[in-house]
Amino acid sequence: MFSEFICVEKDGLYFAVYADHDPDNQKYIKLCTKDGKKFVSHKNEEFVNFLISDLKRLGFPDVDNNGIIDEENIPFSAYYIFNNQSIIKRETILMELLPIAILNDRILIQTFNGPPLEMHQLDRLIPVRNAVEKVFGKEVFQNITEYAWGTYYKNMISSDERGSSEEIYFDYKEGKEISSKEDFVQENWEGPGKEIRTEDFINSSEFNEIYKEFDLLNDDQLAVIISLFFWNEKLSILNAYLLISGTINKSIYIEGMLGINHEVLDGLFMLSEKKDINRHLSQAYSLYNDDASISIEYVEKISEISDLEYERFIKKLIANHENKTTELKTSFFRCQRSNNKDIEVMHEAVKAIAGLQNASGGHLLIGVNDDGEMLGIQKVDEFKNKDIYTQRIEQHIGKCLGQTSLSKIIIRFVEVNKKIICHIEVGNALETFCQDRAYNKKTRNPEDNSIFYLRQNNMTVALNSEQTFHYLKTVNN
Repeated sequence: MFSEFICVEKDGLYFAVYADHDPDNQKYIKLCTKDGKKFVSHKNEEFVNFLISDLKRLGFPDVDNNGIIDEENIPFSAYYIFNNQSIIKRETILMELLPIAILNDRILIQTFNGPPLEMHQLDRLIPVRNAVEKVFGKEVFQNITEYAWGTYYKNMISSDERGSSEEIYFDYKEGKEISSKEDFVQENWEGPGKEIRTEDFINSSEFNEIYKEFDLLNDDQLAVIISLFFWNEKLSILNAYLLISGTINKSIYIEGMLGINHEVLDGLFMLSEKKDINRHLSQAYSLYNDDASISIEYVEKISEISDLEYERFIKKLIANHENKTTELKTSFFRCQRSNNKDIEVMHEAVKAIAGLQNASGGHLLIGVNDDGEMLGIQKVDEFKNKDIYTQRIEQHIGKCLGQTSLSKIIIRFVEVNKKIICHIEVGNALETFCQDRAYNKKTRNPEDNSIFYLRQNNMTVALNSEQTFHYLKTVNN
């Protein structure tokens, strides 16, 4: 007895997953989520086929008469993520799970003292920490690190010598065990870091900055992040965020997970033969690699978001105004005073793209002024249709920034309140130099002059050669 899975089109709109739960009679039934409240289906057929392929990777799980996989624990998979996306609400993730997860994030602390384990751990954690600091800023990074240390030590649990599983808590100043976390006296705190209550952290400027970045993610990305978080014993939500937002690559993510997994590092300490150590690391690496690969593909396959979701995303970008990842431009080509094509206006657009690429990527919105007013590109720019407009933008970016830069850019259009906004999604492409010959000629600079732009806070600045060298050396190390 086994269950095969097939994809069936329903009403010409959604593609549903059907399970052959009675192979002898070829009886198919719609597959449901674990709570039985939602069918496993989607408008994107490619995503549904990916989900089916991943279900087959699990073997042949039995499906009951209600269309529910009849297994208590589903391994990490696209189906596991889809279940979480169906059950957990967006606001629950952002306002309930996120603050607690940040305060307990193991990426921010190290739990081993002295070599060799501490060095193994730090070597894996530092690249991830650098990425956290780059995204949220130095001050936010330093403060949440202090909070994580404080939370870790205050919540420290030990078992008594009899091996009891009863939780025992320790008051540092009093120097004795106490009955529960609630019995801690605020004034007695002398552990490392800073203590902060969850409700106070939610109202802090640090959480506000983190919330804004997470809130820019779509529901699919949040579902993958929270799934990785739960699956990996709630050790780190920041590492999952960095992976799914595209801030770090898969290798850095895996190294981060190896660094916070005590079983992996403790296992190294227990082994003496090099071949055993290598096998131990290889097996752990493979497990995290599989989970990360499934997560990335899940986001890629399901990425065709609805028009309503996309419009909401663009509105949020505009509402947050210009910041370190978002630039607003009224026009890509035309000066608003003269109403003519303008070389300086065009340079400001490619300058913004280069600055974002040399930082951590971001978004350039055309058809929105500095105050966040949506004007639309129909009247304020040289816009005839989407294809011609896209082609002209791509030609100018390729000419000024090069083909590598152009390959990291996606141009989309969204209609908001009958105004067409051009959304240029800018991926990270470190070492992007701007060589805008027309602009150089107008400003009386050598035509082959190259400028290194960098996005800093809500501004794009030009670095001189020495500053560029030191910046690239820093980010490449």
